[in-house]
Amino acid sequence: MMKPKDFGKIFTEARKKRSLSVEEVCRSSRMHSDVIADIESGVFDRLGKLYMKGFVKKYSSLLGLNTEDMVKKYESISSGIRDREFSLDIEKKEKNDVVTSVSSEKKARVVFVVVLSAVAAFVILGMISSKMPPGVRQGSEADLVKNPGPAASAKNNTAPPKRSAGVTLTVKARGKAWLQISEGDKTIFAGILENGDSKTWKSDGTLTGWTGKAEMLDFIVNKRNVGAIAKGVVKNIMISSAGIKIGDEWITRL
Repeated sequence: MMKPKDFGKIFTEARKKRSLSVEEVCRSSRMHSDVIADIESGVFDRLGKLYMKGFVKKYSSLLGLNTEDMVKKYESISSGIRDREFSLDIEKKEKNDVVTSVSSEKKARVVFVVVLSAVAAFVILGMISSKMPPGVRQGSEADLVKNPGPAASAKNNTAPPKRSAGVTLTVKARGKAWLQISEGDKTIFAGILENGDSKTWKSDGTLTGWTGKAEMLDFIVNKRNVGAIAKGVVKNIMISSAGIKIGDEWITRL
């Protein structure tokens, strides 16, 4: 069986034969330099097997190698490597943690919004009552409906502000984490964010993503810092001008 270092050497020689630097490969493939270094060094135990298989396939195609042959060689090598916790399979415990975290946060926000809305309603009603002429305040409810007055008419004729359909997403890393962001069927980023790294994407519609360590990433949507949205491996993250959802569960609404 081929040794991992010999396998990685094939990629290194192919890249140098094409006179490509690692930085040029990063720009062309949108793969992180750490992933490229791991492949060329034959280090295949730092990412999940399925992640690395995808990167091997992508890198092989970029360098003009026989993709099918290189994937088979990788599968033969990786069969003797124990898969990392960082994989596509979500542990049952991680699922429960995500659901519990999301549900608790959602309940707290609902209670806060209800209380805040009630207080605001009382304040607004008090202000309106104090500014209305005595004759109007003493009139019946039916009279108020029929003759709402100029202030109410102006309010009713004012169109509500339109929500922008676009979304700007910034992700800041507080630790090392793998992240993929897509727009429609197109993957616009896939790689590892190091501690302190920050990436920003804009879209007229909805961005989707998934990550291996959600607790290490802060999500900022249209300048609103949502913070960490869950923990562990999280797929089906949908980000739009309306907010962030994981699957059908709203994390935050904007």
